[in-house]
Amino acid sequence: MSTIRLSLTDPYLSRIASNLIIIITLVSSIAYFFLTRKSDIVPVKQVRLLGRYFLMIALGSGLGSTAVYRNNLFVGKLYELLAPKMRIYTYVLGLLILLLLAIMYKTGKAEWQR
Repeated sequence: MSTIRLSLTDPYLSRIASNLIIIITLVSSIAYFFLTRKSDIVPVKQVRLLGRYFLMIALGSGLGSTAVYRNNLFVGKLYELLAPKMRIYTYVLGLLILLLLAIMYKTGKAEWQR
């Protein structure tokens, strides 16, 4: 006689839980768009609200990962520019930008805002 043991670390159980979460998210998100009419039925309201929250979480995580990626890209490029081999070019470029701003300020093409 064999016994079936399910633990929380079982990959089969985690696959089932993951699939259930995906199905619930999909159904509630689609319900949010298809059930847009005002309804007094409580389960319909709750499913639409759950769909709205799932969509906000999904879009927010997409925006957050984009922001983290851009920040990582900026830090990587800054680290690359401040490397010992490239440091002189970075200083020269900075001085050229400051010189250009000074020329624009003297000729009246740029103004300091207060």
